[in-house]
This record gives sequence, structure tokens and C-alpha cells, in this order.
Amino acid sequence: MRFGVMVMFVGACTFETNVPPPSNFGTPDAPPTVTPDSSTTTAMPDAPPPKMCAAAYVAVPAAQTTSKYRRVQVPKLWTTAKADCASDGGHLVVPNTATEATAIFAFIDPLDSDPYYWAGITDPEQDAQWITVMGTSFNVPTWGDNDPDQRTGEIYAMIDSTGSYFDYFDDATQEYACECEP
Repeated sequence: MRFGVMVMFVGACTFETNVPPPSNFGTPDAPPTVTPDSSTTTAMPDAPPPKMCAAAYVAVPAAQTTSKYRRVQVPKLWTTAKADCASDGGHLVVPNTATEATAIFAFIDPLDSDPYYWAGITDPEQDAQWITVMGTSFNVPTWGDNDPDQRTGEIYAMIDSTGSYFDYFDDATQEYACECEP
């Protein structure tokens, strides 16, 4: 109702203004002067917000990365470990250097009876084309002795204390770490 009244009121009024022509009539106007306003910040409109890692993730300075990690000291199947890491926004750890691999080993501190941990690297086709849990190709930096030997069912990678990688069976369990890259 107000809108209709306002429209009728505005429609009933006429406004007349006299604006004198500029003194430099016929020449282009100078561009407006813009002064920075310190109360506003400029942000890129398409920039994604920074990723936040779950509270359980911590920095591991010895890994020499910006990633944060969460350790799981309970042996699980690789697929279970992968799903667990994805459940809180992380992924099964993918060490890119021997330094990171050995630092994560020390962080997890696996059982002496089974001194390895899962890496987020797999070769499901057993064709020597290793890929990460993020779907990118991965050239394993250092394989352990006689690996990968790609026996039937050895489609997942695990890592030992030296940072060496080994292919291992799909029905085995290992401890692991989840990685979050903020």
C-alpha cells in the first residue's frame, strides 16, 4: 500500500532544476580523482576461502611442509584409512620427499611388529602407473628392495622408517596418517 501511495506522490510532483553548463563546454571531462579509503579492503571476488584443517591435525615441522597431519595408530585396511581421512576433509598422507616420509614415520610411530604405514598411493590396475588419492600420477621416489614386485593384490603403497616405498596387499592392515593442506 505504501508503495502505491509513494508512486502516486512522486508521479504527482514535478522537479525542475537549473544546472549551469560547465565552463569548459566541449572539452572532455577529466577522470575522477579516487582517493584510497582505509576503511575498505579489496578482496578478489573469485578467491576461495582458505582451507581450514580439523582441530586434530597438527604441524610436523620435521616434514618440512605446510601440511598438517593426524595420526592413527590402529591398523586398518587401506580403503578404511582412505575413507577415515576423507571424513574430516583430509586425505591419506602422500609424502612427496624422503624427508617428509621419514618425518611422518616418526610421527605415527608404528608398532615394532609391523613397522610401516599406509601412503595415499595406489596402482589398482597393477600396470606400474601409481596414482595418489587425489587422482594425480605419482612417481615413487625410492622403492624398497625388490619392489614393486606387483604380486597379485599388491595395489597399495606403504612406507618404512627409511622413507622407502613398498607395494602391499589390498587385504592387509597398517597404521596411517591423514594429511590436510591448508
